[in-house]
Amino acid sequence: IERAAGRPQFRRLGDLLGQPARLDTAYTALRGIYTRAEAGALTRKYTGTAPDVDELPETAGPADPTEEDTVSRLELGRYMRNQLLRDSDVMSMAHGLELRVPFLDRAVTDALVQIPAAQRLQAGKRFLLQAVPEVPEWIVNQPKRGFLFPFEQWLGGEWRETFARVEADSPVPTQTWYRKWCIFVLEHWLDRR
Repeated sequence: IERAAGRPQFRRLGDLLGQPARLDTAYTALRGIYTRAEAGALTRKYTGTAPDVDELPETAGPADPTEEDTVSRLELGRYMRNQLLRDSDVMSMAHGLELRVPFLDRAVTDALVQIPAAQRLQAGKRFLLQAVPEVPEWIVNQPKRGFLFPFEQWLGGEWRETFARVEADSPVPTQTWYRKWCIFVLEHWLDRR
């Protein structure tokens, strides 16, 4: 057990078991890059204060939310806003592009979250196709595709020494590229302030 305790999955499990049994705390423990203790160690190192990790961004939702509604709210307020939209904005601006995300317009999302989760979360693109029937069939039937950046290759290439220093100076484990990258970006941002 001691050998396994250093693995990320077990740190997350320990973080989860040490919190109140609520969806938002489970979400934070399972979807976060760092555990609450690690986030606290990083925040104290770089700011000298402890983080307030219990604050949930306000997003609209039904008056009597289901568990699915709560998870949707967490995804919109944390992952979508804090990760996907921020990354999209930074990358598009870096290349002189103006990115639009019309399906994330506040009025659209406020209306969609009022639809019962059992209907809203059905597989497929039913609501989108009903709202915009002009979408060509060849687009409708396209499989979902993602893309990956070769971060591990980049971090092991010409930036190897930089990330070795990040790893050596970190108060928390940095076994993955994204943990190293987060600390590097934080340090870079703090240096520019």
